[in-house]
Amino acid sequence: MLPHPTPTTLRPSTRPDALRLPFNPDRRWVSFQQIMRLEGEGNYTQFFFADGSRLMVALTLKRFLSRLPPAQFARLHRKHVVNWAFVAHIRLNDSVVILTNGDEISIARRRVFALKQEVCSTKN
Repeated sequence: MLPHPTPTTLRPSTRPDALRLPFNPDRRWVSFQQIMRLEGEGNYTQFFFADGSRLMVALTLKRFLSRLPPAQFARLHRKHVVNWAFVAHIRLNDSVVILTNGDEISIARRRVFALKQEVCSTKN
């Protein structure tokens, strides 16, 4: 008799292009391209998706940072991580990033200089 396949044998535990997130009643892979931004709220992280939907997950923002590709996502503030693909405009004079959906995210004072360098290096 063959052993019954377990969920871990049916699909890989990691994917380089997605996060596995809890949706009731199960977990689903969500492509990084669908994640617009993340917002930390204490021990929870709120995901904002490109289609306008949201998902609250009971893990800290710090836990997700290690799972996100650093070239695609930037931590702007202790509470905010954004996907570069959804950044419409950066106003460095008042330290704000404007996303394609109109959301305005504050940039922490300590991160403004590093962000300026990152933006300038990607333009060259």
